Amino acid sequence: MIPKARLRIAIIVASLLLLTLVTMIGRVPLNRGKTLVYNGKSFESIFYGNRTNIFIRDNPEGRLAILSFGTNAFHFLYENIKGMRGCGVLYYKMYRTSPTWVQAKLRYPILSEDLKKYSWEYVGWMHDLSKEQVQQLCVCVLETKNPRLRLCSLNSLAEFYGTYPDFFALCKKLLDDPHPGIRLKATIRLAQRAKQFQGPEPRLFPILAEGLTSKQTRASLINDSCYKFGQVPPGGTNGLSRAFLDEMDVALRIEIMEAINGLRVVTPKETEQLREIFAKRDDH
Repeated sequence: MIPKARLRIAIIVASLLLLTLVTMIGRVPLNRGKTLVYNGKSFESIFYGNRTNIFIRDNPEGRLAILSFGTNAFHFLYENIKGMRGCGVLYYKMYRTSPTWVQAKLRYPILSEDLKKYSWEYVGWMHDLSKEQVQQLCVCVLETKNPRLRLCSLNSLAEFYGTYPDFFALCKKLLDDPHPGIRLKATIRLAQRAKQFQGPEPRLFPILAEGLTSKQTRASLINDSCYKFGQVPPGGTNGLSRAFLDEMDVALRIEIMEAINGLRVVTPKETEQLREIFAKRDDH
């Protein structure tokens, strides 16, 4: 008869191995085409490093590789963002709580959303994507459920593609996002380029006005604009210092005011609403 302790360990190992198989199936590579090589290293090896240090190291080699590859690196990054790469939260938790000798037999866990976030950082370094590629990435933003990751992806696209019609269309759709911080960020992006997209957008001023009056709305944007790797739930920051939040809140209010100044049309009624907002001393 097998001792209960050994049976329990055997069940844990078997469960982890099964989870590893499932996550590896999810990581089966699609057709990546020709292998990209920079300084004798494949782009995949540059991207992943030794896996255990993928998110904690500065990676100037990655930036140089992106500059060298140009849009040729898009397919690899798009697969990471769109496809099933990395592991789920359950496998991640089980790995972290397993004995060292069990971990040694398993694949090191990289959360799927962490992998997507890291891939979006690389996308933010690419300045020559085609219109079709930008369109594909805009769809990915809308399909992203994690609000922290959705904000990060929006900011990555804005770096070089904030004037593209497809980016404007994306931001317009995000004006109806259930997350108040994302609605505010999308509104700021549109208002900053109000002269460049066609037609007035009546939803911009009310959302910006709410951002000025509601500290809770601003806090939702500030909190979820931060992303920390290796957290459960993915991206969680486990609290930010009061000094940091206060500093960021002041900067965000200035950004909102600049966005309002950039609007093409502000009606007399909206102007009066602004006067009322500034007349109130207490921010709530």
